[in-house]
Amino acid sequence: MCYFFTGEIFKNGGTMYKKILFILCIISMSFAFLYSKERLVILGFEHLDQDSRAFMPNLNEKNLKSVPTATDNFVIVIGKEVEKIMKEKGVTTKLINLHADEAGIVGEALNATQVVWGTVGGVGNNMFRVSGTMRNQASGTVAPFNFQLSKIDKNQRNETLKTQLFDKLNEFSKGEIPQIYDMGMSQYNNRQYDAAETSFKRILSIEKNNVSALMVLGRIQYDQRKFRDAVTYYNQALDLEPDNEDLLRYISVAYREQGLIDQSIDALEKIADARANKGDPDITIYYNIALQYRDRARIDEAIAALDKMLALDTDNEWGHRLYAEITFDIGNFEKSIEHLEVIIEKTPDDHDAASKLARAYQRTGQLDRAIEKYQTNIRTNPNNISAYLNLASAYITKGQEQYSVTETNRLNRLALQTYLDAQKVDSNNAGIDSNIAGTYLSLNDISNAERYANTAIQKNSKFPDPHRILASIAQSKGITKDTEFIELTKLCDSGNLYGKELDDTIVIRDRAKRDAHNFFRQAEKHFRDAITATDNDRVKTDINNQIKQNSEFIERTKPGLFE
Repeated sequence: MCYFFTGEIFKNGGTMYKKILFILCIISMSFAFLYSKERLVILGFEHLDQDSRAFMPNLNEKNLKSVPTATDNFVIVIGKEVEKIMKEKGVTTKLINLHADEAGIVGEALNATQVVWGTVGGVGNNMFRVSGTMRNQASGTVAPFNFQLSKIDKNQRNETLKTQLFDKLNEFSKGEIPQIYDMGMSQYNNRQYDAAETSFKRILSIEKNNVSALMVLGRIQYDQRKFRDAVTYYNQALDLEPDNEDLLRYISVAYREQGLIDQSIDALEKIADARANKGDPDITIYYNIALQYRDRARIDEAIAALDKMLALDTDNEWGHRLYAEITFDIGNFEKSIEHLEVIIEKTPDDHDAASKLARAYQRTGQLDRAIEKYQTNIRTNPNNISAYLNLASAYITKGQEQYSVTETNRLNRLALQTYLDAQKVDSNNAGIDSNIAGTYLSLNDISNAERYANTAIQKNSKFPDPHRILASIAQSKGITKDTEFIELTKLCDSGNLYGKELDDTIVIRDRAKRDAHNFFRQAEKHFRDAITATDNDRVKTDINNQIKQNSEFIERTKPGLFE
């Protein structure tokens, strides 16, 4: 009712007062949602004698609800509503003989959390004994109770009912919390989210400040991608335990899922501050903070977090990696080099980091420094394959800077020799053979390029680069033959050839076209083999673009009707 009413107000341009009223309404609904009371169904008390029959009005709905604190924890259901359900369910057993399962059926129909029933009998001196059973609906556990009530002293009756009935019911519920918790966790682990939610709300109805229940309720909402509801539960728990690190981590993730990055970072920074104050800092927190700042393009703050991280652990590889990535992306190559060198030192086989380092050296005019570094690494450790590959890459990168074809070829030959040296160290490495093939191709040595590409495929067919090299070679041959076909076509159409000379030229022309078509077909096969050999979506996209371009050559050289 509250939601629809205020929604109509907003539609009609309500005042700030009305908006505040809406917010207060929603808040009140949230508290009611989180902290609902237990629903206590009292089936009744059966009198055992004439005197106790006369005493029964003292145990009616009005008097029971007037007991101090009785309604603080319970919504009491008693009287005609209970009698109606008992009749509908066919429960006719006298209360003195009522089985717990029968009581449970009635309780379930009335959405009870606990069910109570019993008997009343006189014991003399205006005293009556109340004996009965309490049943927990969530666990099915039952427990007996009995106490004496005064017929004439109302204050004594109320105090006894408070301590011996309602307080014990409350204690009984709390004693069931571990069992309900275990049941709820089983339901949660089996993804029975509705049932699990009911179980943990049941715990809250018994103990509204149960942080564990609030945390799991938050996780239940999170798993169902109800991130706002998850945050509501986590915040309620945080009010009770502001320094709970698990809660702060959960709420950080839930905020991030909603795109509320500032709130997410704030939660992580609270953890970091708390850990630092305890003298037990957690570097992973600073890493996650840096990641989120990076994702928001708040680079200075990301770097500040990484500085804190590396101040605690100067050798942390992940910190150096993220630092290198951020600084490389923003063009701060000097700073990037500092961290890339640490990465290469720790993981010399990291080709991506090595490539970035070479480019960073290049951008800062220090490519010779990279070459010198890799040469030193090889002299120090002649079996360091990564150093060979990085050195060859640096030669090729430097060659790409040259305007002189002679100098470019010289550097490519140095790269080739470096790859060949690497092959002597690791002769089964298909990647090395592929690099050798690519370098031969850049030197226009087609025969050796094909030979090493095929050797690479024999060693590892699930490697896309040699397939692409063969495709490039086939396509290049196709283009050469296609160019030959075009020139011969012009010659045949020039009117300068006659008789046998014209006929022979036409034969050569048509053969050139067929050869071109076949080479383009070969190229397509190699391109498709390359796609099969990779799981990298970006590489697949590049190859598909090459296939599309190659298909134009295939179509253009397709045999005509009379060929």
